[in-house]
Amino acid sequence: MVQPSQRRLFATVSIAGPRIRQLSNLLHGSPHVAQYIHHLHYRMHYSDWDMQTILMKRFSLLKSFKLTGECPRRSWNTIPEELRSELNRIFASPDLTTIALSQFRCLPVVTFAHCHHVLRLKLANLHILFTPRSGIEKDIRNPVPKPTILYLERNDMFALTRLFKAKWSDSTPIMDFSSIHILHEHHAEMMIPDFLHQWKPNIDILAISGELLCPI
Repeated sequence: MVQPSQRRLFATVSIAGPRIRQLSNLLHGSPHVAQYIHHLHYRMHYSDWDMQTILMKRFSLLKSFKLTGECPRRSWNTIPEELRSELNRIFASPDLTTIALSQFRCLPVVTFAHCHHVLRLKLANLHILFTPRSGIEKDIRNPVPKPTILYLERNDMFALTRLFKAKWSDSTPIMDFSSIHILHEHHAEMMIPDFLHQWKPNIDILAISGELLCPI
């Protein structure tokens, strides 16, 4: 009975702050539990980098991964390179089809090139570095990520615009948005109609929501 209970208990994990160490200690003592975690919401803790790197190495069967930085946003490069490599490995996992990224500055656009199998992409409060770093294309560019559902929150049209325009040196896109059929924009911006006119997507469902205006 223990194993089925663990599968249900750990299928979805939301973790932040001191609980990160608790999860790390748990998986150190019971490493098999990591294979039961399929949906992870992880709020980055800007200390104990080695512990977090070891923790990320344990995840290989995630189906959805929500990664959140701090508020105010910190640079992606604040994260040590080894931990960033582990995060990119998770993004490239064949089972990972839902990715949510929020609260990061200077997020390299090539990070999205690792998201090979993403179907649902959620962006919130991001600043994306536009120019791909040269010399890495052959290692990560195939297959091209092709999401079908896109969620935007907190006025991230600018980040999406940068991601939409990002291309490799031969002008092929880093991420292919041609298959998007559901677009949900929360806290809608005035620029979304112009962007959709430029993009000309084949959208079946367009959901735009925002805060209600208070009466004067």
